[in-house]
Amino acid sequence: MSDPQIQYGRYPGSAGHFHTALPKHKKRPASDSSFQQVVVWHRTLNDRRDSHLTSDFTTERLLPAFLFLINCLLTYSVFPFPRFTIRSILWLYNTFRTMWFSSSLSALWLATLALGAVRTDDEGNTIKSIGLRTHTLQQPYLDSDMQSRWYDFGGDTVVRTDAYIRLTSNRPSQMGWLWSKVPLTATNWEIEVEFKIGGKDTLFGDGFAMWLTKQRAQQGPVFGSMDYFEGLGIFFDTYKNNRPGTVFPYVMAMVGDGKTSYDKNTDGKLQEFAGCSARGIRHSNVPSKFRLTYFQDKQLKLELQYKNENDWVLCFETNEPPAIPTVAYLGFSSETGELSDNHDIVSISAKNLYASNPVSTPGSSRKKGSGPRKNKKGSSWTWFLLKIVMFAIVAGGAYVGYTAWRTNNLKRSRF
Repeated sequence: MSDPQIQYGRYPGSAGHFHTALPKHKKRPASDSSFQQVVVWHRTLNDRRDSHLTSDFTTERLLPAFLFLINCLLTYSVFPFPRFTIRSILWLYNTFRTMWFSSSLSALWLATLALGAVRTDDEGNTIKSIGLRTHTLQQPYLDSDMQSRWYDFGGDTVVRTDAYIRLTSNRPSQMGWLWSKVPLTATNWEIEVEFKIGGKDTLFGDGFAMWLTKQRAQQGPVFGSMDYFEGLGIFFDTYKNNRPGTVFPYVMAMVGDGKTSYDKNTDGKLQEFAGCSARGIRHSNVPSKFRLTYFQDKQLKLELQYKNENDWVLCFETNEPPAIPTVAYLGFSSETGELSDNHDIVSISAKNLYASNPVSTPGSSRKKGSGPRKNKKGSSWTWFLLKIVMFAIVAGGAYVGYTAWRTNNLKRSRF
């Protein structure tokens, strides 16, 4: 008996093909139970394959598209790009779709962590930041040519690429400086500096200064830089000359107009714009830092960290900030006389700040002060933690829903 010939056909309304091993010259009766079982079996296979096609389409297309959309929204909320082109969106989606489910969740989590770059001030304004590479300085400080791309240094400055930039060593009669090569043109900015002051002697001096001035890299008698400067100077004075009733070390700000001299004999008492005592800033047990925040015509704030890590103490804040020159260079300098100390710059981080949907003027409820106060950061941390909790709820709900949907499809695909 010869082998039966294979016939191919399609049932109406079926999306897939089937085949039966039926002899072509024989006709099966419609009531044949075995034939009906084969037909039911093929229909079940077709339905099961259609179900898998739908499941694969949802898993491979719809789910990545949903995650891609959430990633775009989260990323755009942190970094508002001006426009997206159709080609760029398609390219991003195809790149994103090549990642599997776990990779997609990882990317979504990273995008959520990027919300850490967003914070709120005391008045509820959402403050976003963009790093300024031109004024940021990190280890190893120098390139292969033993030069810094964005900073110049000179005088007695010593660079140790794995540790610090030492403006002055613990030796008498030294001057050292570090200046940016390009001016700081941002309207609103934040500068955070890690530094270290220390030495072996019980008598020490004189301190160091941070500058935002029109002039740059000119040595002089004011903490190693020129007098009669034009701009803003922040002085970390560790030696007390003649200022009764003031606890040293003392941190103060001076606004120079190009005509006023700094009086070293009185430690700049008459030239002080704002300041605070910072006893314990020398030989601090934690990384000592300061953070200067400036909003044009709105706010100038100086915070210090030297008591406990991540514990910022407000040195001064004013809602009537001085006018800083539009072309101002960022610099650091130090000087020692008969007394000396090590004055080190460990790192510099500069950011451009801007407010998204401002509710009120930053710092509008603050008055000018000269004493240290604790920084109120509860509101910003509460809002950030609230975002994390909201994301966890949404992600958990999406995962539970997807798991339930997938389990239901697997049950329906069985026979």
